[in-house]
Amino acid sequence: MNPRMLVEFVDGCKTMVEMAAIANATGLIPDRPGMHGPACSRDDLNKVLVPDSAGGLLSSNEARVDYTIGKGVAPGVFVVAGAARAAVAIPCGLLTGARVTAPIAKGALITTANARVPEGSRIAALRARQDKMLGL
Repeated sequence: MNPRMLVEFVDGCKTMVEMAAIANATGLIPDRPGMHGPACSRDDLNKVLVPDSAGGLLSSNEARVDYTIGKGVAPGVFVVAGAARAAVAIPCGLLTGARVTAPIAKGALITTANARVPEGSRIAALRARQDKMLGL
């Protein structure tokens, strides 16, 4: 591994830059200064990065940005967001070549109700495979 890259992972610079980029892009804020950064596996993200009222460690029911360290995800910055799934929102990374099928208000989610991902999209097929693997 490149020594500079290793240092960026070890001292947290890369994680903090990723967290800031996600926070700026989404308007989400950390749950607390410095975030929590729990040790957590991929399979437990949805149990740990949730409000304490649901058994997790976040103090708020509002959406937050945080990072985790743990097997299979370390280090990683995650946005846990149940609303996107409920609205059947389409991730921005799948929108290349997509078509709008119904009016979309400013600030509204792009969903399967108002847009269509092109048939044969390789990235959409990979995302569908990932969702199936995760039981989504």
